[in-house]
Amino acid sequence: MQRAEQQFFTDRAVFYASSKIYDQAPRGKAGWDFSLKEVYFIGLMDFTFDATPEKKYLHHVRLAEEEDNHAFYEKLCFIFIELPKFNLPEKEIKTGLERWLYVLRNMNKFDKIPVILPQENISKAF
Repeated sequence: MQRAEQQFFTDRAVFYASSKIYDQAPRGKAGWDFSLKEVYFIGLMDFTFDATPEKKYLHHVRLAEEEDNHAFYEKLCFIFIELPKFNLPEKEIKTGLERWLYVLRNMNKFDKIPVILPQENISKAF
């Protein structure tokens, strides 16, 4: 979760994700085959990117070929969520992700758990 806007936030995301890739290498082990586990960076942001569409709040970013957008590497994924752009009214919420984003975006306004939210999953957050 990143509350304050940071000038080089995407650089920071790449740095943190890269360190998780690097940390997978066994120390002092000869003959390692370089098989890596997937690494996901999830950036939950309380600010917006400058150059993204006004209503697009969810971004899935992967390494892809420029010419045809074909995925080049599937094991590294960045997910950025721009909370200020999430403005669905309660009556339009349909998915579990939308429920959680609604809670995170509006938690400071609630005095009780909204009816649309499943009590057993959300109560700990409150």
